[in-house]
Amino acid sequence: MFQACVDSAVPSAPPRVRDQAAAALQVLYSAASWDLLRSFWDMDATEAADAIELGIRSLLTGLRVHVQDTASPRIRRNP
Repeated sequence: MFQACVDSAVPSAPPRVRDQAAAALQVLYSAASWDLLRSFWDMDATEAADAIELGIRSLLTGLRVHVQDTASPRIRRNP
């Protein structure tokens, strides 16, 4: 499921980067993350779900930007 999410969101990312992102998504989505947000950060269920969603959206957005930046040719400017 996590691999499919990343593959769908950023199909042009290198395979290793997609694997790392899928692994990070799994960590964010895990019961351990949920428990940490509830116990350490004193979040209720809705706040914890919102925090996890924010993390997932941010990760995928950042990955899209990273892949786009690495694929775009750099313009060199003379000083």
